[in-house]
Formats: sequence, structure tokens, C-alpha cells
Amino acid sequence: MAQHIGCHLVDEHGNVVKDSGLNFALVLNILGEKEKYQWLHTIDAYGDTLFNPLQTPFIISELEKLKNELNQEMQNLITKFVELIKIIGMHQYIKFIGDKVLESDARIESEGKIFRKGLLRFF
Repeated sequence: MAQHIGCHLVDEHGNVVKDSGLNFALVLNILGEKEKYQWLHTIDAYGDTLFNPLQTPFIISELEKLKNELNQEMQNLITKFVELIKIIGMHQYIKFIGDKVLESDARIESEGKIFRKGLLRFF
């Protein structure tokens, strides 16, 4: 299974307000220079990352800059992420969930380790 990074709009209690239903790993995998996309490079591919309403304009700016360098399919994907990010309100956050486990993903848990199709993660 390829990596999946979920993207949600959540409230201050962590409840999902809106799920993008999209895989942000597709965007992270094409990022180039770290200096050019400093905010996007802070998204943890294996953990959770939260952005508040004061930070989201920086994320949107970098996504718009990146979009100009990509093909139409990827531009459409980024547009969907930007649309979700733009609806953030007070006491809401954009949450990226790194290495999100999908329901179809087979898992075996043993002694705090998760074995998943050849991957090993410690918690």
C-alpha cells in the first residue's frame, strides 16, 4: 500500500468538521526545494500536523506557488486542498494525519509494534 496522509478540518476538540477525502502524500512526494516550500515541508508524513487560522495563509501561498509548476491533474488536486483550507474558521484547525491507516489495510499489532505489509512502526 502506498502511504496515505489524510487532511481534515477539525474543531478545537479534534472532531472532524470536514474530511477532504484526499491523499496529501501525493503533494508531499513532489515537493522540491525545502527553502521554497518551508511550511509544506513541516507536514509530518508519519505523525499529525495541525495548522491554525493564522498559519493557513502561508500554506495556501505555498500550495498556489507549487500548483503553477504542475500538470492539470495535480493542479486540480491542490485546488481541492486549498478550498478546504480556506473554509477554516475560529477554533478550527487543518489537521494532516500522516501514515493514516485505511480500513482496507491489513494490520497485525504485537507488543506496541504495528506490522503492515513490510513496514514496522514503533509507538
